[in-house]
Amino acid sequence: MPANQAQSPSVSLLDGHGKVFWHGTVNSTTGFLVSPAASETVSQYQLAGGGVLTVQFEQDGKPQQVKYFVLSRDTEEQLNSALNKWDSESSLLMRHIGRASVFSQASLFESAGQEYEAASSEAPDNEDLRQAAIEEYQLAGDEKGASRLSAKLSSPQR
Repeated sequence: MPANQAQSPSVSLLDGHGKVFWHGTVNSTTGFLVSPAASETVSQYQLAGGGVLTVQFEQDGKPQQVKYFVLSRDTEEQLNSALNKWDSESSLLMRHIGRASVFSQASLFESAGQEYEAASSEAPDNEDLRQAAIEEYQLAGDEKGASRLSAKLSSPQR
């Protein structure tokens, strides 16, 4: 292969213990990973109870990782049921707060932060809601979202 041509990135799926349970390559023409086998593997992982899933990319000897949390099917159904209860709440403010609480309890911190942020839009004078969104974004590792809301907290309200 010519020195200036990059190899197709390889992709591995690792379970919560770091064990590789699927490996493949990204199509170098499209840049997409289209793999029914990978999709089926993730579905089986979910059926087996889910947990931490690490997607490891490697191209030209440079590894990168992205971690996800795969909910079990039972947990996903319970989560959807709890969210559906809050979706029927007539108060938009309470709907967002309730959904944020459900997401937070499920350790889905990014979604919880988004719901608390939406709630703070319904009650713009409530700094506690904005602070709750900041904390959820921080738990999710979303420093950009947390910083954006922190700037709003520290700037004077008009």
